[in-house]
Amino acid sequence: MKPGHPRKGERLELHLTVDRNSDVPVYRQLADRIAGLVRSGELAPGARLPGERELAAGLGIARGTLQKAFVELLRQGVVESVQGSGTYVSGRPVGEDPTRGLRRNPVQGDGLVRVAGIDCNPEALSSFTGQFRGMPNVHFTQIPLDDVRAERADPDALSSADLLLTTTTHEAELHRLLPGFAARILPAAVSPSQRTVVGMARIPLGSRVGIVCRSERFRRIIEGSLGSLGDEPADADFLAEDTLVRDGVRAASAPERLSAFLSRIDVVVVPPDTALDPQVPAFAPVLAGFLERGGRIVPFEYQIERGSLVHLEEAVERILSSRQEPAREEARPVG
Repeated sequence: MKPGHPRKGERLELHLTVDRNSDVPVYRQLADRIAGLVRSGELAPGARLPGERELAAGLGIARGTLQKAFVELLRQGVVESVQGSGTYVSGRPVGEDPTRGLRRNPVQGDGLVRVAGIDCNPEALSSFTGQFRGMPNVHFTQIPLDDVRAERADPDALSSADLLLTTTTHEAELHRLLPGFAARILPAAVSPSQRTVVGMARIPLGSRVGIVCRSERFRRIIEGSLGSLGDEPADADFLAEDTLVRDGVRAASAPERLSAFLSRIDVVVVPPDTALDPQVPAFAPVLAGFLERGGRIVPFEYQIERGSLVHLEEAVERILSSRQEPAREEARPVG
């Protein structure tokens, strides 16, 4: 049965089938079938797809499987998701406000605006989390960019997010990877905090500098920041944090490895959530010895710049205000 050509915004019935004996994953079969209907014109721009729960029940599949199919369609730009309204075949009329989906978000169960941070560095995401702790009415989650690239990002985290926050470096890439989420993507400029800049500027010339962090990418960011202070190109020693602690479990040789590393340097630069915590009994004597001989620890805070943070706060306020408008309308006396 053909779905026909529903009017814009009209909800339609989809009669889809899946082949459970196929080597093609079920979610991929569904995404390909719906994309084919869109390309053939059987699903017109603006047509509203059935709800996930309803469609999953009709197909006899897990809702999570269907969510993966919808996320794949969003990624391809075949459909667009409008929170509180549904999922629609792409084809927004020229001139329509691209922030339509943001302002129509309903109040979540806890009334919070959901912001998902997407970046290639776990250290940067951790720093962003720290900045959001003090922001009212916001729930922040982390999504590694590599998960988006590999199509393994949590469908719930993507589809439930009111805003997808990323750095200006990755804005264009994220638009390519998630075209159906374009209205929710919010770029932010990031840079070392003032405290970090001052701390690095006070590193004496000729000091032997070391870096401890989780990712090679963040190491390069720190080295670039050190070099931008006017010193010669950074040639810092490096210790990967996962050689000390992996998945919260400390390696048996971690204290000895750390001691050997610190013996070669005068200054160590670390992100705020580093495993090098003086409160950890195994590391406390090693760090104390480093500091006693004149060693210095410089925290590297990589934060959203104030201008971008203000822009984000304004976006959150717009979303909250839009959620209050229907309540005000309902409360308005008649006559």
